[in-house]
Amino acid sequence: METNPTEVKIEPNQSSPPDYLILGTAGHIDHGKTTLVKALSGKNTDRLIEEQKRGITIELGFAHLSCPPFEFGIVDVPGHQKFVKTMLAGSTGVDVVLLVVAADDSINQQTREHLDILRFLDVPAGIIAITKCDKVDSAWLELVEDEIRQLVQGTFLADSPIIQTSATTGAGLNELKTALVTAGSTAIAKRKPLQSHPFRMPIDRVFSIEGHGTIVTGSVTHGQVSLGQSVQLLPDWPDREIRIRQIQTHDRKSETAVRGQRAALNLVGVSVEDVQRGFQLSAPGAVPISHCLTVQLTASEIFADGVSDHQEIRVHLATTEVLGKVRFLQAQVVSEDNEEEEEEVLSSPRIKKLGPGQQILAQLHLQQPVAAVWGQRIVVRRPSPGTTIGSAVVIDPQLQRMSKLDSHELQLLADLGNSDALSRMTASVYFRFDGQLPALELQARFGVSQQDCDQLLGQLSDDLVQQNLGNTTQYFHSLRLKKLEGSILGFLDTQHTGHPKRWFIDRILIEKQFHYVPLAVLDSIIKRLEKGKRLRISPMGIGLMDRGPVLTKNQQKLLEQLLLDFQKAGFAPPSVKQCVDSTPKNKQDVPELLKMATQSGDLVPIDNDVYLAKAVFDAAWQKIELRLQANEGLSVSEIRDILEVTRKLAVPFCEYLDRQNLTVRRDDKRYLPK
Repeated sequence: METNPTEVKIEPNQSSPPDYLILGTAGHIDHGKTTLVKALSGKNTDRLIEEQKRGITIELGFAHLSCPPFEFGIVDVPGHQKFVKTMLAGSTGVDVVLLVVAADDSINQQTREHLDILRFLDVPAGIIAITKCDKVDSAWLELVEDEIRQLVQGTFLADSPIIQTSATTGAGLNELKTALVTAGSTAIAKRKPLQSHPFRMPIDRVFSIEGHGTIVTGSVTHGQVSLGQSVQLLPDWPDREIRIRQIQTHDRKSETAVRGQRAALNLVGVSVEDVQRGFQLSAPGAVPISHCLTVQLTASEIFADGVSDHQEIRVHLATTEVLGKVRFLQAQVVSEDNEEEEEEVLSSPRIKKLGPGQQILAQLHLQQPVAAVWGQRIVVRRPSPGTTIGSAVVIDPQLQRMSKLDSHELQLLADLGNSDALSRMTASVYFRFDGQLPALELQARFGVSQQDCDQLLGQLSDDLVQQNLGNTTQYFHSLRLKKLEGSILGFLDTQHTGHPKRWFIDRILIEKQFHYVPLAVLDSIIKRLEKGKRLRISPMGIGLMDRGPVLTKNQQKLLEQLLLDFQKAGFAPPSVKQCVDSTPKNKQDVPELLKMATQSGDLVPIDNDVYLAKAVFDAAWQKIELRLQANEGLSVSEIRDILEVTRKLAVPFCEYLDRQNLTVRRDDKRYLPK
């Protein structure tokens, strides 16, 4: 499936060598990448007629090379500046890079940009091949080699072998294969841990075959997938699982595809129109979807203009390409050679520009959602003219958009990118608001395996506050909990100040203010504050312990008289108008005093104009509850007769019971909730 849709081969299973790696090419156009791949593998990766006619690579090409003990899946990328985004898609998951420089042209524009991109992608190993060596003399070759050594100085290719080759004569090909084995040994040591991760495969090609349906290809970057297994197609189909009907690796039918292999997967239940390059397949629930990525951003050293705050950018993540905007989170920056510079303080003027080689904590606000995990590498380009301007590493793929951060929060944010798993876990718990640590998110959000989670949670005891909510345990960072509690108390204080005659603030207002905190978590925090006697809770809302209305002597006397009148009236309470009319002085205070009495719990607001004394309501509800426990249900007429009240009172009384979830109405009767 890696060549042409019409050339798919279905062959019997063959045993697979233990170690697979992705070998990617890089280099300027017309430097001989495709010719060298053909000389090594025997396959022409230029499969399009236009490519063969023009003699240039336009699309990604694929081949297979066996260099025991390694099996290399080769991705040949275009070298033209117009096709950098295609090169970026093909460089996803590359373990070993083959940087190609033509002897008769030496270093050129895309040699530099491709090398810069490969540095950003953190490719673990590589080889440099000088091609077309039969066209120049030895003195010229020596100059070219010196130029290459200068170019790669300080990069991951600094100590890589430089192999002089000729696809025409075959010179250097055996030496190149030997060098690939050495580079493969370096790469496999770094990549092998990814085999235990949940399956992921960014898609770089989509087509259909009659009788088979939709086929997608890509480099398996994490874990493995098996025949019949269900996967997710991200980012557009997060709630739907798709089954794998057939697998091919290196043109062979297979039961599985594993990390380091090029794979072609036949999908069931999705049409070819629903899939495109940039999507990815993953194990269900393993990769989060987000419009906002929190990153450590680094400006390119070879792009003099740097990166600006609020700049429009083009983000290349795996095979995905999406437009967005960068937002700096620090006021000061850290350069690569001085990581001890002081972090932001809020009083500092905000930095507007990131110079070459400088780093900063930032968020990438994207126009479309992407699927990303902790530690994933991103290449950042300018939309127009297309230029690589920097790179980023994801330190959290799902944080909400942030703006004002204090110095301690910035340190915790920086810790999300820390190589120490304990530091990452501590910071991650701080920036969560739901108190949960789902197993599936541990790897994606924190870069922490499930296996290490329990041990890390034990070490986090000094920073964590654990709460039991139903059958689940919640984990809160003590500082985050303290900050949320302070914010809730501060909001209540502001509300009390604005409404000095209220004992309680409507709970709905609090929930709207803290909409980003799950209701169950908000409720548990409020209960903690109540237990600590910081606030009080009533059916009328939530209020601070030391706040409430301050009444004059006349107002206090009038309130006491009103409460006495309602107590005496029982089930024949006066209306608000009747209360006003019967009051000789301070008539204007009556409506507000009645509302205050409901907030304090002395009166129960059955309706807008109907109040019952609390003791009267409690006695009535006790009678109704006893009858409901012994009966199938009660109608309004039956409740009216039990309480010996008029229907005018019975109807709003029953409706109040429904609103308070004390009863449930079905047809014309009330029942106790189940």
